[in-house]
Amino acid sequence: MKLHIITTIKAGRSLANNDLDACGSVLSWQHQMIKQILSVNAIEDVVFYCIPETESKTSKLTSWLFKIDQALSHCKPEYLSDKSISNLMADTNRIIHSDRDKLYHDFVDLNFNNDLIINLSETSLPDRVLTSTQLGCWSVFFGDNNQVPSALVGVREFLNNEKVVVSGILKETPKGESDLVLYKASTSLEPASLCRTREICLNKASFFMPRLIKRLAVTNNGAVAEKNTKKWGGVLLESIIDQKKVFKSTNLSLLEYFLLFTRFIKRVFKRILLKLMRTEQWVVILAKNKVENQPETDFNTFQEITPPDKEFWADPFLYEREGKDYLFIEVFPYDRELGHLSVMEIDQNGHVGEPKKILERPYHFSYPNIFDYQGNTYMVPETGDNEAIELYQCQSFPDSWSFKYHLMTGIRAYDATFVEHNGLWWMFAAIAENDKCPTTEELHIFYADSPISQKWVPHPQNPVNTDAASARPAGNFFWQDDKLYRPSQDCAGSYGAGINICEIVRLDKKHYEERIVKAYTPDWDESITGLHTFNFNQRFTVSDVIKQKGMFN
Repeated sequence: MKLHIITTIKAGRSLANNDLDACGSVLSWQHQMIKQILSVNAIEDVVFYCIPETESKTSKLTSWLFKIDQALSHCKPEYLSDKSISNLMADTNRIIHSDRDKLYHDFVDLNFNNDLIINLSETSLPDRVLTSTQLGCWSVFFGDNNQVPSALVGVREFLNNEKVVVSGILKETPKGESDLVLYKASTSLEPASLCRTREICLNKASFFMPRLIKRLAVTNNGAVAEKNTKKWGGVLLESIIDQKKVFKSTNLSLLEYFLLFTRFIKRVFKRILLKLMRTEQWVVILAKNKVENQPETDFNTFQEITPPDKEFWADPFLYEREGKDYLFIEVFPYDRELGHLSVMEIDQNGHVGEPKKILERPYHFSYPNIFDYQGNTYMVPETGDNEAIELYQCQSFPDSWSFKYHLMTGIRAYDATFVEHNGLWWMFAAIAENDKCPTTEELHIFYADSPISQKWVPHPQNPVNTDAASARPAGNFFWQDDKLYRPSQDCAGSYGAGINICEIVRLDKKHYEERIVKAYTPDWDESITGLHTFNFNQRFTVSDVIKQKGMFN
């Protein structure tokens, strides 16, 4: 596959063919994306076209606002820095063209078969360029139906009090036709930082294009999408845009700047108070099931299991052994700022005993997912910060556990959850591609012959869910009326905004599909502002909530 990458060069630089230094305006996030693309085996040749930048898209007021944000949030705009592509030019066949007119003529006069254009210029291209190659022209988009430049990602969403920034990859089409969305994701807005929101969005976006190209290479299908098709080159089309994407600035009016700045300062102030004064705390809640093996969902009936002021309790899991019920939780002491795992016994009336520490390491532990397999009891806690998925085996129930081995290494996986389905074991986990990516917004699945296997196969659709409102696991799978359900976290706008119950519509080695059938939000008590995990067994249902201490409720 021949690849053509169109980018811009900053005004005032000399323009000369094959001048690597002249094409130095590739943004850092774009450089990261290009580097990944070039590692795909199917890429045979790459031609860079550098065209002059036509105008500045960022006003002085916008730049000033971001500088204030960067100082307050200690955020450096590293993904917007210039980075030379010279270190990516592995052979001399990758020629750089820098004349805009010549660029347009090349795509008309030359016959490029099975080529793909990647438009990183953040400017619209003529129709003759968009239709000159078989695979068309792909570009990264940010923000619903209006394309915005990298420097302004998240500004409108922050102003409008939206929860997420929508981004993805689209296939650009000529005027009068609807663009095709090939990939779509949502990123939760950082509550008190425009800069951090932008950095997270740009970092995540650098992985979108390489994923699609790898899928295209695997399917070996070069068919061009028609407007009403469902698939193209093995890539599932998320949706069809009703109107053309318009590359434009999002500079605001003076009134909008005032509202934006006011909202920004308010969020910063609230976040500082929440952190310094500990005005919120994660609390476990528990209820007896009205019907055996049926979860209780009337959250007004739940009792609070309140931790000491110096720590919070979260991620509750239930386990029954010899007629007794046990509650496994994450305990997070504020002075240590690393979670460990504890267990408590629950009597028949729902009274909970004192917590007993069972696992602690020099890195964070949470999500004590416990299960039985072939006569043994195992636990796979969340250890994403250690870049591994760790398996522990019970030596003496409930408080003696020993490390067995790693299920996977070199992976930032969060809240691994297992289910047996159609003769295979499936592991669902939220994956962060690097330490700059959120841990809540991309769901990956893997399959193996057993839940304690060390040979997990990634699903070809990974990530199977890229929605901040439903990606990250929230508890054990369960069956009801011959249907399989997955609890998931809603992290759109804030961590622990709610819980979803997702029905697994299709799950096999090639396909995955789910749909949300029920959503729960923390709306039954004004002092409760978060809802996070959901598990149940024969007798009890447990969850965890954020409890406010009176300042902001």
